[in-house]
Amino acid sequence: MQTPELLCQAWTRNMAANTALLDVISPQALTAAVPSGAPIGQHLQHIALDVCHWLAHLNAARADKLRAALPLWNGEGSDAAFLRCVREVWLGAERSLLDEVLLGGHDGQLPHAAPELLPVHMLVHDAFHRGQIVAALRAHGYPAPDVETFWGPWRS
Repeated sequence: MQTPELLCQAWTRNMAANTALLDVISPQALTAAVPSGAPIGQHLQHIALDVCHWLAHLNAARADKLRAALPLWNGEGSDAAFLRCVREVWLGAERSLLDEVLLGGHDGQLPHAAPELLPVHMLVHDAFHRGQIVAALRAHGYPAPDVETFWGPWRS
């Protein structure tokens, strides 16, 4: 199997895990946090903005358009519209990021040894924040995806 094919498979599985997580977060859960941790809404905003940041190295116009669609998380006033926008920006930026990496021609535009390492960087980043969000959901009694939701796709 070639690197682009493996990268696409890994990316698809990562996006499925992100989607499964977004599917269970309610507007009421956005303020949940673990002790000394950021609220879920802040994690979601950070993830979406971070993907846009990296996408901007490869396609600034696309990143700017996505970033402009994301309202700032404002704590108690955030709602289902915020969640909808986060989903669109986060998943849209991730789709665009992989497309840009696969197009090639980005040598020297990223602080990675190879452009293909950027999606790997993002996989690890997403997993870290998914863990933080799941911990906050569980700590506050909100539904959270089970372990199989995140690990099952990697075994198939």
